[in-house]
Amino acid sequence: MVNQELIAKTAEKHDSFYLYDEAVIEERIHRLQQDFPGVYFLYSIKCNAHQELLKSVFSRSFGADAASAGEVDLAKKCGLSCNEIFYSAPGKSDDDLRTVMDDSIIIADSLGEIERIQKLAFESGRLCRIGVRLNPSFSMQDDIGSSSKFGIDEESFFAWAKSCPALPNIEIIGLHVHLQSQILEEDILGYYYDRMFALAERFYRLPGIRLEFLNLGSGMGIPYSLSDCELDTGRLGEIVNRRIESFCKVYSAVQVIIEVGRYVAGPAGIFVTKVMDKKVSRGKIYLILKNTLNGFIRPSLACLVGKYSDQDEPAGCEPLFTGLDAFQYEILKKSDSEDAESDVGPGASDTAPGAVDFVGMTSKKNDLFSDQVPLEKVTLVGNLCTSADVIAEDILLPTMVRGDLMIVKNAGSYAAVLSPMQFSSQEQPAEFFIRKKSR
Repeated sequence: MVNQELIAKTAEKHDSFYLYDEAVIEERIHRLQQDFPGVYFLYSIKCNAHQELLKSVFSRSFGADAASAGEVDLAKKCGLSCNEIFYSAPGKSDDDLRTVMDDSIIIADSLGEIERIQKLAFESGRLCRIGVRLNPSFSMQDDIGSSSKFGIDEESFFAWAKSCPALPNIEIIGLHVHLQSQILEEDILGYYYDRMFALAERFYRLPGIRLEFLNLGSGMGIPYSLSDCELDTGRLGEIVNRRIESFCKVYSAVQVIIEVGRYVAGPAGIFVTKVMDKKVSRGKIYLILKNTLNGFIRPSLACLVGKYSDQDEPAGCEPLFTGLDAFQYEILKKSDSEDAESDVGPGASDTAPGAVDFVGMTSKKNDLFSDQVPLEKVTLVGNLCTSADVIAEDILLPTMVRGDLMIVKNAGSYAAVLSPMQFSSQEQPAEFFIRKKSR
C-alpha cells in the first residue's frame, strides 16, 4: 500500500481522493511481459483513463483497447499510432467511424457495421484495414455459445464471408473475441485460449481474409475477496506460450494480443475517504463518509445487491459488481490526543490524521483487527441524500472519530470512471498519480 504518511499528508487538503501508484503498475506490466513473451498487450482505457496513468502504461510498450472515439483520441494524444489503437464497441455512429478511420484499427461489431465502413471508406477514397469481433460457438468453459449484444455470431460471419459481396475499400485483417472478465483460474483461461486458436485457424481459411492479429480479449482478474487467490500468470504463461509457439509456426505473420485493464491498474489504486460525522440513531452507529456512492460506486452496489438478492453468493456483473465480499477497508486513525475527543456530536476535531496510530482491515466476512483493539459495530454511509448511499452495514471497526480515514483497496480500475459524481453537485474526489521516483 502507498505509505501512510503520504496518505495522511494528502488528507490535510482533501477529504476524499484516489492515489494511483506507478510502482505497482510497472511491476504488474513487467510480470505480464515476462510471463507472456510472445504476446502484445493492450490496456483497456475504459477501466481508468487518468492521463498520467495512461502515459505510464503506454510508455511500456502497451497498445490501447479503446471503447469509444474519445478513447481513441486519448490514446493518440499519448503518442500511439494507428496500428497500436484497437477500437472495439457496439453501436458506433457514422461520425465515430469517420473520426477514427485514420487513427485506429476499427473492430467491426456487426455485419451492418462492416457495410457502413465500406460505404464511408468508399466515399472518402480510403482503404480501411479492420478487424471483426465474433461471438463464438463456445463459452469460457464449454462448447455452447450464447446470444450477445457483442460481436457477430460465428456461424453468421462464416456464412457471410463465404458469399460476401466485393468490399474494395475494406481489408479484414484480424479477429477479436472477448467473453468474460475477472477470471482467476488459469485452467479456465487456458481452455478458452485453446478454443480461440482453433477458431483463428478456421477464420484464417475463409476467402478474402488476411489474419494479421488475433485478439484473445481480456479475462485476467485480480483478487477482491480475502478468499480469492492471485492469478498465477507464470503458470498461465506456460500453458499459453506453448500454444502460441505451435500456432505461430504455421501462422507466423499473426500477432497474438491480450487485453488487460484491471489486472494492471486495479491493485495500483486506493480510494481514501474521511469520516465527516458520526451519529447514533436508536442504538445504531453511523459513520458518515465523504464521497462513497458518488466517489467509488462499486462498494455501494455490492450493498444493494446483497440487500435485494436472495442468494448467498450472487453472480457477478462486471464491471459493476464482483461479489458481496469484494471490498476490504483499512483504517488510518488520528493521534491519541485527538482520539480522546468526543466521537459523537459537537466538539469532534476537524484535524486531519497526523502520526498514524493504527492500520487494520475489515470486510463483511473477515475482521483482521487485533484482539487488543476496541471494536464497535458501525454502518458506513456517505454524504448523499439517498438511503442507497451505504458501503457496509453492521461491520466491526476500531472506534473511529471525525477526521479518521477509511481506505478502500483495488480502486485503480472501474472506480472513479464508473461513479456518478454529478449527483447532488458534490465536491468530487481528487485523483493523484504517484510517480515511481517520488514514492
